[in-house]
Amino acid sequence: MATTPNERVLDDCAHTRVGDVPPVPQSVGALFADLRLTRADDVDRRRELLDWLIQHEPSKRLIRSLERRGYADLVAAAAAKR
Repeated sequence: MATTPNERVLDDCAHTRVGDVPPVPQSVGALFADLRLTRADDVDRRRELLDWLIQHEPSKRLIRSLERRGYADLVAAAAAKR
C-alpha cells in the first residue's frame, strides 16, 4: 500500500499521524511540551495545567509525576471541578 506524502507528515509526537489523537502524556515534562509550557513561568504553567486537568483524566503515572513536581494541589482541585 503506497502512502501519500501527507500520511508521512507527523504531528509534534513522533508516533502520531496528522489527524490522529495523540496519546495522553505520562510525565509532567511531556505534558508541558505538549502544552508548549516548557519555558513558561510557574503562574502560566499552573493555570494551563489546571485547565488541562479539568478537561482530561490523567493517568496514574502522570499523577505520580505531578505529585513529585509539586502539583498535587492542582490534581485535587481539578478532580473537584470535574
